[in-house]
Amino acid sequence: MNDIPILPKCRSIVFETGNILNWNRLKKRPLTALPASEEILDSIRCLFNGWLNAQTEQHSLQYTDQLRVTCPAQKQLDMAQRQAMLDDREELRIYIKLTVYIDTYWRGAVSDAVETALASLAAEDCDGVVLSLVSSGPQPPLLDEVKPIWAELEELRAADVVGSLGLADVDSDLLEQLYDWAAEKPSIYQLSAQAACTAPSRLREFASANRLQVLVHSDPADPLPADRLRDIFGGVLGAADATGWQPGWLARITTSYRHRGVVSSWGFVSKVQRQVA
Repeated sequence: MNDIPILPKCRSIVFETGNILNWNRLKKRPLTALPASEEILDSIRCLFNGWLNAQTEQHSLQYTDQLRVTCPAQKQLDMAQRQAMLDDREELRIYIKLTVYIDTYWRGAVSDAVETALASLAAEDCDGVVLSLVSSGPQPPLLDEVKPIWAELEELRAADVVGSLGLADVDSDLLEQLYDWAAEKPSIYQLSAQAACTAPSRLREFASANRLQVLVHSDPADPLPADRLRDIFGGVLGAADATGWQPGWLARITTSYRHRGVVSSWGFVSKVQRQVA
């Protein structure tokens, strides 16, 4: 591994997978064969390795402070599918599940994530965003921590960039508090499959009384743990480039045909960051 860092000045990286459904053509092992908890991590590892191997002048990376990592082998496929999506936009539903890391949240992160996700599809709007929150502490997020994040979603909703808004995996207290406070109420609540069987009656009654659509998901609570992220950097670049990286946000994007439920594409974009001297 490299003792000299390849990215000594880099403080921000956006990973963009494109349509992962196409990856099965490029890999012997389908990503869909992986557990949900490993799928995103394995995607980033493969994406990062492929991108780095395609860099013919790696010495120039010494001076960059921001990077966008995409899959060169998918570029033509994705461009064709983006054009098809634009032609069929009225027939498609675009949903984003946005994971925000509270410890690294900054004002503008939500807009950054949604706009980056839509740009990856060459789209101008989406049908809905479901917000998932990750906090490093043992206590659940507080309403005051969530307010600025939700306010950004409300701004996107007011600008007709986002249709419906939803929440995932927050406890009953926070769900009720946010619902009472928010100008734009959540209309979707996602519950993990593990918790679905033991969901408290209070939550079910609140959802029913307020016409919240309750959906079950199998996504990991933390899709991009900081220690695993640093392991990926160490494996791809070397130990000298592995320190300090933290996840900022991750947006999982699913596109499907209306009235048919057939998924036409899915993938994700994610921003990771660190402080550099």
